[in-house]
Amino acid sequence: MTVIDFTAEVEKRKEDLLADLFSLLEINSERDDSKADAEHPFGPGPVKALEKFLEIADRDGYPTKNVDNYAGHLSLVKGKKFSESLPTWT
Repeated sequence: MTVIDFTAEVEKRKEDLLADLFSLLEINSERDDSKADAEHPFGPGPVKALEKFLEIADRDGYPTKNVDNYAGHLSLVKGKKFSESLPTWT
C-alpha cells in the first residue's frame, strides 16, 4: 500500500495552491440580483468565480461540468469525461 505524506505534498505545491486560492478570492462573487439574467442567474460575480474554479479543476485534469451557471460539478476521477465518472445504478 502506498503511503502519501500529505504535509510534504502540500508543502511542495504551497505557492501554486496559494496562487489558485488568491485568484479565487480576488473575484467579487457577491450575489447581485439587479444584474441577474439568463446567463448570470445570480449576477456576473458568482459566474466568474464558478468559471475560475472549474478552469483550475480542468487545468489539473479533473472532469468538470457547469450546470447553466447555477452550480458546477467536479469529479475526483482524473482522465475521464465527467459523464464517465458518474456512478451508475441498476
